[in-house]
Amino acid sequence: MLYVDHGAIVARRSKTPLNMMVTLLGTRELPDAQVKRFLSRKISHINQVLRRHQHERLGITVYERLPWSSLHAHYLVHVPTRCVRDEIIRLADKWNATEPGVIAIEKANEGAADYVTKQRQCLPPEAEDWAALHRRKRQRGEWIDGPRLSITTSLKLMAARR
Repeated sequence: MLYVDHGAIVARRSKTPLNMMVTLLGTRELPDAQVKRFLSRKISHINQVLRRHQHERLGITVYERLPWSSLHAHYLVHVPTRCVRDEIIRLADKWNATEPGVIAIEKANEGAADYVTKQRQCLPPEAEDWAALHRRKRQRGEWIDGPRLSITTSLKLMAARR
């Protein structure tokens, strides 16, 4: 939770807010490892769009799964221009038409970091009190193999400089 918050705050203060949230849904028919690879490949395609336009890739990926649904990912990313945003939306429309899974793209607001950390691990009591005070709801999630969180190298470097 703290990494996501810190990354979002650093990006916003650097005038590069994480302004788009991409939600990618996997399929229940495949093992989690394959679904995670599928989702990370889609995120890489989004990053390639940014790279083609010579933009820095600033983003945070959070994987989660509810008991009744498949593994899915939320990708908070800084999209600098309308042109790039439109290209990412066209790419997502193409995916939705040809592959299984739901891809939703929304404008991310300041509450997006709260939303993607809803399946965080239980924190010590004083931290959970703080989270409750700031209306941070916790949702019980299913086990996910491997890391649940990924931060782009550019955003890690930006946060380290601050």
